[in-house]
This record gives sequence, C-alpha cells and structure tokens, in this order.
Amino acid sequence: QASATNAASGAEFVRVQAIVTQRCVSCHAAQTTQPGFATAPVGIMLHTPALIRQHAAKVYQQTVQLKAMPLANLTQITDEERAIIGAWYEAGAR
Repeated sequence: QASATNAASGAEFVRVQAIVTQRCVSCHAAQTTQPGFATAPVGIMLHTPALIRQHAAKVYQQTVQLKAMPLANLTQITDEERAIIGAWYEAGAR
C-alpha cells in the first residue's frame, strides 16, 4: 500500500511540475524569460522540484485559493491545472 501511495504521489508531482514549468517558471526562475520581469517576483523561484516543494503552500494559495497567479493569467493556466495543483497540495505536496 505504501509503495502504491508513493508511486501515486510521485506521478502527481510529475504533473504538477509540468504545469509549474509551463505556467510559472517564465517569471519564477533564476533566469526569467517573461518580458518585463528582470527577477522572480517576491523572490520566489520554482525552476526545480525542491523549490516547487519548498514553496508549495504559496503556490497553492496564489494559484488555487486566490487565483492571483499567474499574473493576469498571462500563461493561461486552466481550471483543470489549478485543480491538479490543489489535489497535490491537499494530499501532502509530496
């Protein structure tokens, strides 16, 4: 059971990482690629798995609860993608 749970949470994280990479990292990285952003907003960087996990609560708050990020939805995150992030966080953000 534990290994199945770990495999499931690992699979969920792969999905979350793909979403964060596509929708967040253009601004939230050591080297931003989004025009108008010289540095990561509020110093939050999300370009590695460890950083995504470190900032999981903030990602959840800003993308799922408040829907404040991405700013003006520049990267067009979907409600389904927000739900995937929410489920991952609520399951322990592993």
